[in-house]
Amino acid sequence: MVIQKTKELHGLACADLSADQKKLLLETMGGMLAMFRKDDVDATVSAIDERNLLDELHISWFGGKYDIGEDKVWDTWQIEGPNMVWYFRGYPHIHCYFHLT
Repeated sequence: MVIQKTKELHGLACADLSADQKKLLLETMGGMLAMFRKDDVDATVSAIDERNLLDELHISWFGGKYDIGEDKVWDTWQIEGPNMVWYFRGYPHIHCYFHLT
C-alpha cells in the first residue's frame, strides 16, 4: 500500500516516521490522555492503531506565544489528518480534545 501525503497539512508527516517512532508517538498520544479513564485511553489508541491512521496524520508544534515559558517544551500540539483532529495544550493546565471519525 502506498501512502499519499496530504499536501494541505503542515508539520511532520507521520508516514515519514520509522516503525519505532510511530510506536513512540502512539505512546505519547496515550500520555496526552492521562486525565481520562484508562479504558477510554486504551480504546482510543487502539482505534488509531488498528485503523492505521498514523500514516495519514501530520504533527505540528506551535512556538512563539504558544511556547509557554519560552522553554522549547512542546506545550501546544496539533495532530491532524483526513479522519482525525487532535489538539493538546499542556499549560497552565491540560486541554486535550480530538475528533476521530
